[in-house]
Amino acid sequence: SASARITAWNAGVKMAIDHPIFGVGAGNFPQAMDTTYRPPDYDGPGKTAHSVYFLALGELGFPGLGLILYFIIINLAANHRLAIEVEQRLGTKAIELQLLASTNAGLISFTVAGAFLSALYYPHWFVLAGIMAATRHIVRERVRQQVAPAAAEPERTVTIHPMLRPAPRPALAPPMA
Repeated sequence: SASARITAWNAGVKMAIDHPIFGVGAGNFPQAMDTTYRPPDYDGPGKTAHSVYFLALGELGFPGLGLILYFIIINLAANHRLAIEVEQRLGTKAIELQLLASTNAGLISFTVAGAFLSALYYPHWFVLAGIMAATRHIVRERVRQQVAPAAAEPERTVTIHPMLRPAPRPALAPPMA
């Protein structure tokens, strides 16, 4: 199993070198492995890369791998920046830090597992991105509320200009018999 993965990873690198911009195309790793990138001593059908990173490299080229790495780095960096802000405003005991750390742990777990799984096209990336963005939004709101509690706002009266008021509706005609 390990030698087959290393063979597939080497094939992914060769695919990216031969096709650096677009790779061999999404979903084409097994076919390319079977036809063009099969080592002479390899016995068996074409396999997938069994790695998110080598699969992206082979199928999507260097830009595809770059986007995955960008996704990981940008989310961890955004959480880190917000964690620094939370520490400065609420202290190191804030529960919001645990929320950010939990989403970081989820992303790191998926990135480590992705090194050995072909989960490139699974929806987990998008779910993680949504959870992390929602968590950052919740944390920002909680920090804002705890730092500067909202004072009761005075009741506002709204005056509508006569030109903007809706026109009166004509009375409905009686039903026909």
